[in-house]
Amino acid sequence: MCVTIARWRGISMQYCQDSGKYIVTTKNTSKEYDNPLEAWSSYMTTMDIAGRRYIGNMLFKQGKNRYTGGND
Repeated sequence: MCVTIARWRGISMQYCQDSGKYIVTTKNTSKEYDNPLEAWSSYMTTMDIAGRRYIGNMLFKQGKNRYTGGND
C-alpha cells in the first residue's frame, strides 16, 4: 500500500509500506528512494522548478519579465 505524502500539479511523493521506499513521480518519470530526506529534497527541487516556470509564464502573459516581474 502506498500513501501520498504530497502532491501538486502532477508531481507527487509517496511512501510505499510494502517496499519501504519513497517514490517521487512527475508526469514523465518516477524514482524510488530509501532515504526520506533524499526523496523530499528531490520532490522540493522538482516543485521549485515547476513553480518558477508556472509563475514565469504568468508574468510573461502579463507582459512582464518572467525572471524579475518587472516591466522592462
